[in-house]
Amino acid sequence: MIFLAIFFALLIEQVRPLGAHSAPHQLARLWVAQVLRSCDAGSMGAARLAWALAVLLPAALALLAHHLLQAGGNWLAWAGLFALHVGVLYLTLGFRQFSAYFSSIRDALDAGDEDSARSILANWVYITPSPQNQHGMARSDILRSVLAQASLSAHIHVFGVIVAYSLGALLGLGPAGAVAYRLCELLARTCSHAEKNIPNPIADKHPISLPMRSLAKTAWHIFDWLPARCTAMLYAIVGNFEDAIANWRAQTQAAAAAPTPFENNPIVISAAAGAIGVQMAAANEPADPTSAASSSDLNPPQLGHLQAMVGLVWRSVVVAMTLLALLTIAGTV
Repeated sequence: MIFLAIFFALLIEQVRPLGAHSAPHQLARLWVAQVLRSCDAGSMGAARLAWALAVLLPAALALLAHHLLQAGGNWLAWAGLFALHVGVLYLTLGFRQFSAYFSSIRDALDAGDEDSARSILANWVYITPSPQNQHGMARSDILRSVLAQASLSAHIHVFGVIVAYSLGALLGLGPAGAVAYRLCELLARTCSHAEKNIPNPIADKHPISLPMRSLAKTAWHIFDWLPARCTAMLYAIVGNFEDAIANWRAQTQAAAAAPTPFENNPIVISAAAGAIGVQMAAANEPADPTSAASSSDLNPPQLGHLQAMVGLVWRSVVVAMTLLALLTIAGTV
């Protein structure tokens, strides 16, 4: 069921895409905002309660629906079970949830409208430039940030969800893994934006406490540890393997020597940079030419590298789906 559910969810998403501002995603943001407003009282205990309600409660509901349908035992229950898995993946998995930003920036750069490209980039949520960097970004810096954004967005919206869902389904958790993954990321992103004073509809309405920010960041780091490395390995397999691994290793060594805690995002970005042989901005550092993800051994970004990134992502999808198909066949046999 894992392969078929992902396949049909991707197929439906191509026909009827859900954008980043669609009703289901707005509902998820409202849910997180309500939980933070009601439960984030400033203590670590309150933060744990808020995280459990925001992330684990919806995942538990998905798990409950999975087991109730599975217990039905007839063809109608199995049809409902399959529809549940496809429906959850349709809401949590998809390229169209971020591709509009990528396409708009590419069109703006192609037309020479760098101001529009900077404005759209500032609204892309995963690596948001500071106001100082945003207004002073050269064309090459915009390209580096867009490439990094695309590699990371593909991970969060596609490959990370596939890994979380597949592992959860294999462990008998049904679609709960996909639900928990996306909500954990949403909560961590909201808290991160509050910490960096980045405008956010959720954080602006309710100040987020330090314990909540710390817990959300730590939980997301743990939750995304394996999916991030699976995505990085996929990028390496379908791209320039040696450069991707070398860039990944350099990023790991640089992070080990850094005073700040290590994050998963730079692994994904550095592997993608090496895979297509182009400099990319490091996570949260849109114009830092000394970052490991922007190694001098890689080529400066050009407009044509945007298409190379698209190719890298689609090849990764093909390899991931092929592996799932083979595992499904092996399990059936």
